Amino acid sequence: MSLDEALLFREATVTDLKSIMNVENAAFTVPWTEAAFRNEFIINQYAYYLLAIYKEQVVGYAGFWLVLDEGQITNIAIHPDYQGNHYGESLLREMIRVAKERGIV
Repeated sequence: MSLDEALLFREATVTDLKSIMNVENAAFTVPWTEAAFRNEFIINQYAYYLLAIYKEQVVGYAGFWLVLDEGQITNIAIHPDYQGNHYGESLLREMIRVAKERGIV
């Protein structure tokens, strides 16, 4: 992967629901609903979601809850068109980095 093709990460917001649902519906036979994700963003103060972006396209996401000094992974998915490229591994590593940055041990 060249530098201009690097996988990028950023925090997801409720405005990213369409992209998250695209990955969710493609990756799982029993996906979470859009309402469930919306609740995570709007109601759940402990939820944190991270996007994986390749060539300006959301190719994956990961979610976890940050409660006190603990984190719990809620979900992680890579769109099937992008699986097999170690993007899931990279996303998980970034998730761990963010968790540590926020005091999760």
